[in-house]
Amino acid sequence: MLDYNDAIKLSINNKGYLFRRAEIYTEIGDLNLAESDYSNILTMDSSDYRVYNNLGRIKEDIGSYDKAVMYYSKSLFIFPYDSRVYYNKGVSNLLLERFELALSDFNSAIKLNPQEGIYLLHKGIALFNLNYKQEACQAWQEAANLSNESAKQYLIQNCEVIES
Repeated sequence: MLDYNDAIKLSINNKGYLFRRAEIYTEIGDLNLAESDYSNILTMDSSDYRVYNNLGRIKEDIGSYDKAVMYYSKSLFIFPYDSRVYYNKGVSNLLLERFELALSDFNSAIKLNPQEGIYLLHKGIALFNLNYKQEACQAWQEAANLSNESAKQYLIQNCEVIES
C-alpha cells in the first residue's frame, strides 16, 4: 500500500493511482477509504463510468441499494455497453424488490453478454418473483446449460425437471 500512497503524494492528480488504491481498499474491506478515493477521482474527472460502478458496488455491499442503483445508473448513462453494470443494477433492484426493473436490467445485461449464466440465473429469480414461473424455469434452464450450478438448484426446487 505504501507504493500507491507515495505515488499519490508525488502526483496528487493521478487518477490512475487513486483508482488502483481505491480498488485495493475495497479488496481489504476498507470501504470508507475506497469511497473517499473514488470521490476524489470524480472531482478530477466525472466521466469515468467505472468509478460510478465501483461506488455502486460499495453502496450495495453496505446495504444502501437505492444509492447503489443511482451510481449504476450514472455509470450506464456514461457508458451503456458494460453488461456487468446492468447486472449489478439488476441485483440491487432485485434486493429492493423492484422486480420489473431488475428484469429489465438483467435483459439488458443478457443482450450484451448472452453467455453469462449468472445473468440468466438472476433473470429467472426476477421472473419467479413476478409469478412468471414457466419463464423463470426457462431462464434457469438456459443458465444451467451454461454450467451455472445455482440455476440447477433453482430448477430442482421450483420447476418440474425430468432428470436424465
